[in-house]
Amino acid sequence: MKKPFQSIAAFFCAVALAAPAVAAEHPLDPLGAAEFAKVKAVLQKAGKADAQTRYPLITLLEPPKNVVRKWRKGDAIPRRARVVVRQGARVFAAKVDLAAGILEQWQEVEGRQSSVMFEEWAEAQELALADSRLRAALAKRGITDLEKIYCPPASQGYFGQPEEEGKRLFKVYCIDLRAAGNNYYGWPIEGLYAVVDLAGKTVVRVYDSGVVPIAKDNLNFSEKDVAEYAGLRPALKPVLLSQPRGKNFRIEGNVVEWQKWRFHLRMDRRVGVVLSDVSYEDGGKARPVLYQGYMSEMFVPYNDPDFGWFSRTYFDVGEYGLGLLASQLVAGTDCPETAAFMPSVINDDEGGAIELPQMLCVFERNTGSPSWRHAEFLNETYEGRPQVELVVRMMPQVGNYDYVIDWVFNQAGELDGRVAATGIDALKGVKAKNMEEPGAKEEAAFGTMVAPNLVAVYHDHHFNFRLDLDVDGAENYFIRNHYEAVKLPEEHPRESVYVIREDVPDSESWARYSLGGKIQRFRVASAARKNRVGNPTSYEILPHGSAKYILPDSEWYSKRAGFLQSDVWVTPFDADERYASGDFVFAGKGDDGLAVWNKKNRGVKNADIVVWVNIGMNHFTRSEDSPVLPILWRTFKLRPFNFFDRNPALDLRTKFAE
Repeated sequence: MKKPFQSIAAFFCAVALAAPAVAAEHPLDPLGAAEFAKVKAVLQKAGKADAQTRYPLITLLEPPKNVVRKWRKGDAIPRRARVVVRQGARVFAAKVDLAAGILEQWQEVEGRQSSVMFEEWAEAQELALADSRLRAALAKRGITDLEKIYCPPASQGYFGQPEEEGKRLFKVYCIDLRAAGNNYYGWPIEGLYAVVDLAGKTVVRVYDSGVVPIAKDNLNFSEKDVAEYAGLRPALKPVLLSQPRGKNFRIEGNVVEWQKWRFHLRMDRRVGVVLSDVSYEDGGKARPVLYQGYMSEMFVPYNDPDFGWFSRTYFDVGEYGLGLLASQLVAGTDCPETAAFMPSVINDDEGGAIELPQMLCVFERNTGSPSWRHAEFLNETYEGRPQVELVVRMMPQVGNYDYVIDWVFNQAGELDGRVAATGIDALKGVKAKNMEEPGAKEEAAFGTMVAPNLVAVYHDHHFNFRLDLDVDGAENYFIRNHYEAVKLPEEHPRESVYVIREDVPDSESWARYSLGGKIQRFRVASAARKNRVGNPTSYEILPHGSAKYILPDSEWYSKRAGFLQSDVWVTPFDADERYASGDFVFAGKGDDGLAVWNKKNRGVKNADIVVWVNIGMNHFTRSEDSPVLPILWRTFKLRPFNFFDRNPALDLRTKFAE
């Protein structure tokens, strides 16, 4: 059986050779294979790179907004790259002007570590399995064939311990693969861990708390496996999405047009899907709505104090990268058969190109619901219009979890950001086979027993989105509306009503809000434009499904995830402030990122502003999560609020074209 890291390495080696060289057609197009090669050539010519140099990130350094706004097809396209470079344990940040072929900036980033590279995953596993202490501990458990186990490394995080300083630490645990089919996570070898320092190329510690029985249930979930242990329900009659007359959207290069929407779409190695330059056509003119939107960070902390679990506080965007972990989408299940699949290219560890042929899809769907309707019994009339949406989708596989990341456009000028979790819960091996055995409650104190000898540990999923809203232009301000009860005069039949108050923060330290149980609404409004009755045009931000983070801010991983101190933040636009957790997250100490920038207390009124929104889920695990988790969604909505003069979906046709 191949180890997963061996399979991944082979896959990327193959696709890297096939990556095409495609010239950019738009200032926001992602870098291509030829541009990755040019980055390497420029750095080598400047004496900054050699064959041992590694590239955790090569990505587009976007032109200034005003350049992008003024650019027209046929104009010259500025091309620059932002690069993170590894020379051994040293990390450098570089900027390369690709058009001029020059190195613009080269700076060592002291005290910081880069994101994880693929070769490091394999290297950490190899170092751990070569250690005689780990081998002896495995033999004590009756395991001597190392081809039948899988030992994934995970970032150790940072907890202020002296032994962490100056090291690049991974914690390696092992899983028994003898019963594995499509589940590589169902049979943990609990209580055994190797702490690996990749800076020193050593195993600094092997921790063995004693033998725990390995689960024996069949936790595979192929159709054949499920048929054997649970049986299958009768197959459904076909329920299909069909477009016999073709698609209603158009993709030209990386620009997508659909139902008055127009936007640029690309894949980024770190953040995955990036939407840019989103506008809506109104009265024959394109009105800007969202200059850029993407998931800036994903934080997944586990809630178990055990040695093998306390450090599982993963920053999946900053430490690993959603684009790097994008999985291939399957037509008919992950996306409809009618979807268009957009190829993407990201850089590999050595600065070459990896082609991602089917990791991003775009499709339409009829929701089966009306966009709007009214039935009037007084004169027996009815008016309604079918609702159709456009979806942009990617699905990164982050270890045991699979995520679905959607951007959903509708015909009423609304745009949703949606995230779903599926895949496999992280499982802890325990001695008890059921909750009635002695000691079972203690073993399941920080999770739910989901199968004999297995506990799914409680954890959270926090998603931060960076939303650079430019509502009718870049000069905007932020509005918080909140509801307040007002008492009426004693002679009034009612005792009270509510009014809606408006706060307009003028500085970023004020412009941060927690949702809690308050009735409040958030908007970004134009400082220059009003609708026909004099209301400022704006877009409302409606978060649905915010996960509550209850641990104290003094915790080290709370400091690193400082963006969770509030659910909604507003900052002035700064091209260098891209990620809520900061540029360098691996082993970070919480001294960069959104909570740090906020202390500058810059102005945010009548300015180019960015809104950062947290959504997520507190995952109270359950038996129904096993062996694979039914999909669970969280979302936020961007909704026009006085942006239009009337319902923008009023002009929809009653029926589809014949």
